[in-house]
Amino acid sequence: MAIWAMERRFLVAFAEAVLGLADDELPLAAKAIDRLDTFLDAAPAGLRTNFHLALLVMPPGLFTKWRFRHKSLAWRRKFLHELFPKYAYTPPGLLIDRQAILATVKSMVGGAFAELPEFWSVLGYSPTPKAFPRRSNGEVVTPPSGPELTPKRTPVGQVLHDAASTVGQLPERFPKKTVAIIGSGAGGLATAHALSERPEFQDVQIVILEAGELRTNESFPTHTLDGFSQLFFSAGSTPCANNRIGFIQGRCVGGGTTVNNGGSPRPINEWGTIMRERWTQRGADLNWNDLSKSFDALEGPLNITRVEDYLITKSTQRAFDGFPGLPQYYTRAEVLKANLKDCIGCGQCNNGCRYDAHRTAHITLLPEALRRHKHIALVPNATVEKIVFGTNGAGRTVDHLEIKGPNGTQKLYADKVILAAGAFGSMDLLLRSGFISADGRRRLVGQRFSCNYASPVMGVFDEKLDGGAGIQIGYIVEIPDRRLIIETAFAPPTVFGMMLPQWGTEYARRARGYNNLAVAFPTVSSDAYGSVDITGGAPQIRFELEPTDWDRLSFGLKLCAIAMADAGAKELFDSRYTGEVLTISKNRAANRKMIEDHYTGVGPQTFFRVQSAHLQGGNVIHRDPTRGVVNADLKVHGVDNLWVFDSSVFPAPITLNIQYTTMALSRYAALRLPAI
Repeated sequence: MAIWAMERRFLVAFAEAVLGLADDELPLAAKAIDRLDTFLDAAPAGLRTNFHLALLVMPPGLFTKWRFRHKSLAWRRKFLHELFPKYAYTPPGLLIDRQAILATVKSMVGGAFAELPEFWSVLGYSPTPKAFPRRSNGEVVTPPSGPELTPKRTPVGQVLHDAASTVGQLPERFPKKTVAIIGSGAGGLATAHALSERPEFQDVQIVILEAGELRTNESFPTHTLDGFSQLFFSAGSTPCANNRIGFIQGRCVGGGTTVNNGGSPRPINEWGTIMRERWTQRGADLNWNDLSKSFDALEGPLNITRVEDYLITKSTQRAFDGFPGLPQYYTRAEVLKANLKDCIGCGQCNNGCRYDAHRTAHITLLPEALRRHKHIALVPNATVEKIVFGTNGAGRTVDHLEIKGPNGTQKLYADKVILAAGAFGSMDLLLRSGFISADGRRRLVGQRFSCNYASPVMGVFDEKLDGGAGIQIGYIVEIPDRRLIIETAFAPPTVFGMMLPQWGTEYARRARGYNNLAVAFPTVSSDAYGSVDITGGAPQIRFELEPTDWDRLSFGLKLCAIAMADAGAKELFDSRYTGEVLTISKNRAANRKMIEDHYTGVGPQTFFRVQSAHLQGGNVIHRDPTRGVVNADLKVHGVDNLWVFDSSVFPAPITLNIQYTTMALSRYAALRLPAI
């Protein structure tokens, strides 16, 4: 058991009070803590250790926590009602951020509770639809997995399992020239797909090394906490020094594309101009026409198309309804483009698609590469622990890789190595391997880390909207002059339970209102740049938003709130720690004034739940080896056989969902890779 007996006693008493459970619901507190315990059991040891430390230092003090379970429920509720506001608007402490720790523990308890079957029963929620949807012409939508609501392994999934090898089956040296690709996410699989087209690589061995597992449609979990522990790096909690910002990165075959919401916007129009100007100013001398051709080449295989009308839920529609009346604030507002095909709108995108309707890289690009190329080895559960460098004249070369599998560690020698482990993973591996820059005198790896970050606004409506029974993202509102987009979004109950900022009876009331909510997320690309550092032997993100970042996020939150108020929401709230709720009247001017005041002076002390799944930078492109890690072909400066093909090379964040751009950029570079 991950949770110790003493901790469990406190957590059960805490859950009874913080979740606002009625007397006949109190047994659910113990069940929620058991569910949390199961999640922590499956999580990495580092996350479990951090959880124990968090419980130790979170408010209230040790003595109060010890006697907490002996107090009446009324006393505990009153105590928490005084405790939470006490930490409102407090900045982080010098060493310990008690406000963030208290909020995090509450979030984990709330998420575990919201995943209980008893709670799902109250909501009428199921991760499996009762029937497939119909298009407007009456046609029943049949997903790629076939007509079964609980599908078996698809032929595509079987191809992947048949192709998979183990670390133990890898020789140290292949008889053929070898390209090793570290990571099987957007960058790694777009690279394998591109190389499989090139005649000069047809007799080259391609080895795809993935630290995570191979999961295909039949084995994807239906519960979010299981998805976190099975499909995400560090169980969905990428280490960050700032406990008020959450970073997540996929860790499975397909990487982030497997657990992405499906959004695949392309940086065109103003976004293309912004990207070209910002990247060029930062030393990225790309051939933009060739990059555009890579976008074109991937659009068909990934089935990037406008989200179909039948997938637009009432919740998504309500979240969007107010925006057409606010055209002065944005450049365009339209239905999102996504890599979907015959999606049935189960809303489980972040757990992997059980229907192969989410056209991820591992069920589109990888199978096509396997068909076209006879010498591709897919190796899941293969963690590259170190890139071992040697010398080559005046420069360096990759001598071999040290790979850890379930049964030990071994070497792999390769002629070319492509690092595509995702922004965090690639920086971590290079730093652990002792590489900091071409000259070794200045640290460039892990510097200029950036991201897209987001925080939700929730509108409460009188009508039932059933947001959880449909696609997660439907519309996109574009505000390029602020490098800001807004997406109408929703998520399964677990995520909602983690996001809710309220406590006690107010938490219970809001949780039960799940089906009457509409949600919009402003997403902003950071002005701030941070770093990834090795602290105590482990990597950690160091990142703080700038005042301009807070200003733009505040504008996006305010615009979401105004739009939903205009669309008929009766109440509004966001993720701020205080749990404040705005009551909307019929007086539009008064509503605007109230919303303006609510988002005035927003900053780090306000403590929203800010999250990023779009990690960028850290191994940035620059023509000058003293200012960047890779050149315009994404080759690492100073190393003759190492390239980086993932979002860590982005010299500035792009605002839009990064998966399409990462795949296009990786294809662009793979087509430039010199023949062996």
